[in-house]
Amino acid sequence: WLTDTPSDALVERMAQRYLQSRGDIAATLAVLFNDPEFVFAHRQKLKDPMRYVVSAVRLAYDQKQVLNVGPILNWLNRMGEPLYGACHAGRIFTPLQRLGQPRPNGHTL
Repeated sequence: WLTDTPSDALVERMAQRYLQSRGDIAATLAVLFNDPEFVFAHRQKLKDPMRYVVSAVRLAYDQKQVLNVGPILNWLNRMGEPLYGACHAGRIFTPLQRLGQPRPNGHTL
């Protein structure tokens, strides 16, 4: 989730927590998720909803041109990530207005 080459220090901290907690995966992952290395590197391996949907469509359509983008826009809307903005309590926000607002994945812009 983090990178193909995580730091040795992070791997060691996670290994120590795994051993101390007797194999508790939640405790081990908590070390990863609370580490600054993970917080700042999340865009290297994780995809935001737009990139996730586009990647899935590219794979499904074998790189062919998509003529009807309606279903793609529906998927994005259903994930709370409409194109060019977000709707909250009936109000539309543009991406620039959403800076600093929490996203469904818990990260802020």
